[in-house]
Amino acid sequence: MKSRDGWSALGDATSPMASLPPAGAGLGPDEPLTKLSDPLKVWSASVLIDDKPVEVYKVVHEGKQSTCYIEAVEGKEFKVEIKKGTFTATDYAAYLQLDGTEAGAFSIERSNTRPAAFTGKRVSATSIRPYSFAKIALTDDADIATKDEAVIKNLGTISIEIYRTSILGISAGNREYKDNAKQHVVDERSKKAKMSHSTSYGEAKYQPESGARDRIAWIDPWKSPCHTLAFRYRSRTLLELEDIVKPIVHATPPPNLLEPASSPAAGPSSRKRKTDVITISDDEDDDAVERGKQNKGGVKTEKKPKVRDEPLRMAVKKENGQTVIDLLD
Repeated sequence: MKSRDGWSALGDATSPMASLPPAGAGLGPDEPLTKLSDPLKVWSASVLIDDKPVEVYKVVHEGKQSTCYIEAVEGKEFKVEIKKGTFTATDYAAYLQLDGTEAGAFSIERSNTRPAAFTGKRVSATSIRPYSFAKIALTDDADIATKDEAVIKNLGTISIEIYRTSILGISAGNREYKDNAKQHVVDERSKKAKMSHSTSYGEAKYQPESGARDRIAWIDPWKSPCHTLAFRYRSRTLLELEDIVKPIVHATPPPNLLEPASSPAAGPSSRKRKTDVITISDDEDDDAVERGKQNKGGVKTEKKPKVRDEPLRMAVKKENGQTVIDLLD
């Protein structure tokens, strides 16, 4: 696999790798979908966190683009795997775009069906900066905020653009590297400010470049790919708010309304009498007691769920300047 400018391996991608199963293989009713494919299933791609493909949601095919949603996990590095599942009539070039910015590329021979992985942005012949998810960076300074329309439009998207090409041979030219990978800063007044995350890059890691460069002829014009696989990443909270995934429900046993809280020191005899102590200010004492007598022992309280059909019995008395209401069994 080789890049558009001829590099067989950009270092931000690795090949060969363990083969992925055919699209849809082994998917049972309870198994999550972890790959995004084109309608004809020629191409498939996955996003991996901790070397495990993440689940994809709400797959949509429209024209020359297939889209889905994935969960972004703040602070986690990720990789992107791509695979051509069959021999094809032409060669191809695959371009990885993170938030509208080019982050890696492969050139793929027509007979090549091995998967490969984009692992990071190449910044030298021997190192890459891995891709990661980060909390979105916002600013109220318009001079600092990104003005790149491609970034503003595609923030929150990991996409692979696939182009038809013809490999002409090997190129011997030298390649220049730029360590310009950075997280984009977004104007907090922008519509994109509601996003929770964006992509970023980790510290440089050692990963030597391998392979040779190719000379290629383009069949599809630049920025007019034959197909695009796009992963729209969001936080779990946003995915739930947008009804893309179901909220995670944690089962909590209901409180037992019939048993009062008891202290560890309480003995068996403490269960024989239920006592509620209600403190009433001095100027309300007489009225409260009188109301208790008129209501045959009842006091006016907030409405609570009815837990018994028995009439409530109680005794009202004075203790240490306070009114004590004893609830009797």
